[in-house]
Amino acid sequence: MSAQEKNVKKILIRSLASIVIVFVAAWSFSLLYEGNKLRLLDKFDKQAEENSSLKPFHKLHFQAKLDCSACHEGGVKENQPIAKSKEGDCFICHEKMKEKVKVPDNTDCKACHTKPVTW
Repeated sequence: MSAQEKNVKKILIRSLASIVIVFVAAWSFSLLYEGNKLRLLDKFDKQAEENSSLKPFHKLHFQAKLDCSACHEGGVKENQPIAKSKEGDCFICHEKMKEKVKVPDNTDCKACHTKPVTW
């Protein structure tokens, strides 16, 4: 093997190693970001449960890749009040999704409400 071929081989190996390092770093960052996001959503769920008669499902909705605006009209903006979700919006979405994923039946009040519902 000539010196030039050896240099090309070294360059290819270093390039491959660099690509692997970048991939592993990106993957690690992604895991860290997802973990932090899930811990934050757990915190949101705990706070929401303390201040509402609804069981919060932030984590489940995030894992289903739903945006905050799917449940909160206008989305969620930093330092802005959060619009509460409307039960009718839950019903419409769950009705559409029930054939694809397991969602609470719209007549099962206790699936979402922690306190009796008064009409």
